Amino acid sequence: MSGVGTWEVDLISGALSWSAENCRIFGVPEQTAPTYELFLGKVHPDDREKVIHHYEEALRTGLFAIEYRLNLDGEIRWVHGKANVALDNGKPIYVLGFTHDITERKTSQQAQLLSSQLSALGEVAAGVAHEINNPITGIINCAQIVLNRAKVDPGEQEALIRIVKEGDRIASIVSNLLNFAQKDRTHMELLSLGDLVSGPVQLFVQMFMKDGIQFEFDIPDGLPCILGNQMQLEQVILNMLSNARHALNKKYPELSDHKLVSVSARKRDKGEQHYIEVSVRDNGSGIPSAHLEKIFQPFFTTKAAGVGTGLGLSISREILQNHGGNISIDSLEGEYTHVTILLPAS
Repeated sequence: MSGVGTWEVDLISGALSWSAENCRIFGVPEQTAPTYELFLGKVHPDDREKVIHHYEEALRTGLFAIEYRLNLDGEIRWVHGKANVALDNGKPIYVLGFTHDITERKTSQQAQLLSSQLSALGEVAAGVAHEINNPITGIINCAQIVLNRAKVDPGEQEALIRIVKEGDRIASIVSNLLNFAQKDRTHMELLSLGDLVSGPVQLFVQMFMKDGIQFEFDIPDGLPCILGNQMQLEQVILNMLSNARHALNKKYPELSDHKLVSVSARKRDKGEQHYIEVSVRDNGSGIPSAHLEKIFQPFFTTKAAGVGTGLGLSISREILQNHGGNISIDSLEGEYTHVTILLPAS
């Protein structure tokens, strides 16, 4: 019940034993004979050297205490390991250890960290947006003044029109950054789906263009509104677009005509309840079938270390469930990923 398993090692005979709860934490059947190699095989590769070092130090000092990760066929689990080593004339003879599953606590900490990082990002975005806003407004106004003159060379006129157009585009991006920074994460309001999706799309459109990713947007007019928190729901859309971009760049590292992301929506009825269904589809690298059941687990990620935290999908699902909605993912490795978001219509 407490999520604490025990283990012990007789260093003289080499006998190793651990409790049933320790077996559960390490993801092995209770009847499995424990070995040091089996233990190390369950430790996350990035933490293995650290664990070995701490254990070897414990055999000299008598105390072992460390937090590390387990990698159970792609499922990441956090544990706190602690042990006391009995010494006889400075020689280790016996180890009694405890393993505490702290995955839930780590998940909560990471979610709070992500929330604080988003708040900090919002403050930075607001500062940058204000600094950019004034000079870009000046550039647009000056170009427009020259453009309004009666005698302007046709070549110069085309260049000035381009300056105004690109300046307006920068101003639009700045406006989206300000909106991102100023939103309240607890406020619930009626939201138009088109407005809800267009903000995150505008933030990604430049990255898509740089990566050569084509984008299709099909949000019909007249869809019912959604009651929700705009900041949180935009966070979900941003995460879906980010995952799609990563998958496409992984499959097509160079420019390709096949790099495509599509976002669409439709009304869907389940009995008397009306829903809005949002689909985000990409034809990127896809998700292995063995991982599909684990992708919503906290800390589970198929991305390289330092690229993903493994929290995006778990937090997105929690946000949607708090809004009375849900999320499902259909994917074929090497072919596509299709994300379906379902939210109650208001």
